Amino acid sequence: MSAMDMERKGMRKTVYMMLLALVLISMPAAFNFQSTKALVGIPATVDVYSDVLNLVSKGTWLSVYIELPEGYDVNNISVSTVMLNDTILANASMVIGDYDNDTIPDAMVLFDRSEVITFIAGQNITFGNVTLTVSGELKDGTAFVGSDEVGVSSLMGDVNCDGKVDILDIIEASLSYGLEEGEAGWNANANFALPYNRVDLIDVVTIA
Repeated sequence: MSAMDMERKGMRKTVYMMLLALVLISMPAAFNFQSTKALVGIPATVDVYSDVLNLVSKGTWLSVYIELPEGYDVNNISVSTVMLNDTILANASMVIGDYDNDTIPDAMVLFDRSEVITFIAGQNITFGNVTLTVSGELKDGTAFVGSDEVGVSSLMGDVNCDGKVDILDIIEASLSYGLEEGEAGWNANANFALPYNRVDLIDVVTIA
């Protein structure tokens, strides 16, 4: 092999290595475009009310309950920082209580139900389980984060989001019969027909 051939081979190898380096450098940008930033903070216990969400049912709010570990007070949650999946801001109101009767105070925050449904639908999810993560800060800047798995369905009448419409869905709806949004026992997953602020006979007939 002549000196010129060896020089050309060396140049080709150099160009090849440069191109390989450029590809390797560009790979993270190409494959991480769907990634989201990792949420960190003290571990909170998060409970999405009813643990199911029918994507075609109607309602104004999605209620989420937050408990903090020992040594932290839910009264110190800065509600203006609370977000769902780092995308949807909580409503400005927050109610302190003991939703699960475990003697540990919890904070109820509200998220716009239609925004949550739009967010889930945007992930091309129509049936199955979805992890919803709630994050925020206390008034002293301490961050917290917690998640809950929620069953979702886009089937009209599927109140319990198990993928089928049957007598169990009618029973679920009957437990909320006559209730309006905001009343204890209200179930937005049973609310499919006008008026959208009350579960009534038209909802039950729609499910049936």
